[in-house]
Amino acid sequence: LFGGLFFGRYFLFCRCFFVRYFVFGGCFFGRYFFFGGCFFGRDFLFCGCFFSRYFLFGGCFFGRYFLFSGCFFGHGDGFPLCLARRTLPVPFWATQTIRSLRSVLALIFDEITPRCAKALLSKALEETVGCMDFPELTAGVLLRRYQRFLADVQLSATDELVCAHCPNTGAMTGCQPAGARVWLSFHNGPHRKLKWTWELVETDTGLACIHAALANRLVAEALEQGFFSSLWPIEAAWRREQPLGPRSRADFFVDAAQGIFVEVKAVSLHLGEGEGAFPDAVSARAKKHLLELVAARQQGYRALLIFCVMHAGISRVSPARHIDPDYAAHLSWALANGLEAYALFNDISTRGIYPRHLVSMEG
Repeated sequence: LFGGLFFGRYFLFCRCFFVRYFVFGGCFFGRYFFFGGCFFGRDFLFCGCFFSRYFLFGGCFFGRYFLFSGCFFGHGDGFPLCLARRTLPVPFWATQTIRSLRSVLALIFDEITPRCAKALLSKALEETVGCMDFPELTAGVLLRRYQRFLADVQLSATDELVCAHCPNTGAMTGCQPAGARVWLSFHNGPHRKLKWTWELVETDTGLACIHAALANRLVAEALEQGFFSSLWPIEAAWRREQPLGPRSRADFFVDAAQGIFVEVKAVSLHLGEGEGAFPDAVSARAKKHLLELVAARQQGYRALLIFCVMHAGISRVSPARHIDPDYAAHLSWALANGLEAYALFNDISTRGIYPRHLVSMEG
């Protein structure tokens, strides 16, 4: 007991409780945080506003469902007193508003919260606003892509010529024109041979993310945000890299009902008039994944194929029959045999790339 305060496994400071759960001046921290009449944690309440997977801001509801002053957003647009379908896109300004709260809250934390609580709050907020922010990007001009994984880029600010890593094994049709404006991230790790990584390119039809590995991270973000709540319970556990075939793994496995295998494909090929297609080159591997997903379906599992759209100009997705007719035929066969296919559309900017809405693809 110290000045009316209790220390030990549990600490009490001026009517504040610390341990696995922390309270500051009527504020509760831990897995759940209560902050000056505001609640933070997996579920966040800020000045009478609720944040988390569900966000409420000034009488407005955000998260899997968005409500702005009497306007409803599913994963999509809403207008005053109008209810929108969940498959419609969320306005970019809405997602940016949510993410901008991080900087506002940081200022508050600096004033009133001690270091031990700041770490917990920062972690909770990072999980809430999403992990798909880019690191600081540097603009440049693409000179050429060669040997598949290399790209020569002239930095706009300094005119310096750098060799960047191209994290895409595909043909990148329409996404590598010489003279295009590109954005690179810088990584100064001791084991990296190339310090620069090519992230974005500006095409005639919109901004495209060429970093194919980010597609899996986007689907993981969508899983966290509940984009698939119409397909399985949102509380269902999921994991990565589940064995699927003899020498293959599915990108995700969801522990719901009979079990759900999820395979992800990045889509950046733009054919014009909003149409996107996959694949952008003949792909025996993609066909093999279809066969394995159907085999899993025949064993009693559910099987999902997610086409993750990495191009801002794409508004619908179809198989690229003119490039790989064999894959297109196998996809039609797989859909007829129980495979479920969806397109995940995303907001893409130089700040980051964020899941927007999910659309079912008809067979």
